[in-house]
Amino acid sequence: MGPASLSFGAVAVATTASFILYGGTVYFVSIAMKWRLDLLLQGMGLGAMVRTWRRGFHGQVAVFGVVLLVVLSVEAVAIGPGAGPDGNGPGSGEGRWVEMSDTITLDGYASEGSAPVNATPELGGVAPISVNVSLQWVDNDVREPPAGPLDVAPRNRPDTLRLSVKGPGGATGTKEAANDPSTRLGQVDLGPFKAQQGKDLGGILVTVECLEAGDVTGRFVTYVADGGNDYVLFFEYTWLEYLEPMNTTA
Repeated sequence: MGPASLSFGAVAVATTASFILYGGTVYFVSIAMKWRLDLLLQGMGLGAMVRTWRRGFHGQVAVFGVVLLVVLSVEAVAIGPGAGPDGNGPGSGEGRWVEMSDTITLDGYASEGSAPVNATPELGGVAPISVNVSLQWVDNDVREPPAGPLDVAPRNRPDTLRLSVKGPGGATGTKEAANDPSTRLGQVDLGPFKAQQGKDLGGILVTVECLEAGDVTGRFVTYVADGGNDYVLFFEYTWLEYLEPMNTTA
């Protein structure tokens, strides 16, 4: 029998007990003791209930129902939630859902003029609800030679890379950027992508493309041709995981 069945049973027992206790109390004070319950309600400032009570049998039944509803509401709050599915899961009262996160790194090389590099991160079977993707690179694969007699000092031109994300659950985006010429650091960020209602972000396809690999050039001469660049992909994802309660019994 699951926690939901136990909670339902507790509510049923409480409801039956409320009928017996409240009904017996009303009978005792109104019939056996001949108390004027309308005067008691009036003393409590419940004028509307007094007028309803004095309408006769049907009015007294209505007041009885209102008070019983209040009693059951208090009992429901006291018993607490638990009307969820049988077994473990939200509402079962045995554990809780928590957000977990992890980051996967993927190395690669993007070549200028070649086909884009595709990657689908392996997430270990979890269903991500949020994803961030970051592409980072350092344009240090070529060195700047000293200046020639007829040329100014050569410079390494920036590399431009494009990052694309495509997948189910609303994860779609494209962005490109060139690295900083002074630091040679480049970065493109996409996200966070949030899963649409009833879906997850599993099976995302990440694509890296080198749009331009800047050569080492002077004013008149190309000293070193740059064919592409190494990069690192950071794939950060979040998912929900159900944690069982800790067993504190010996």
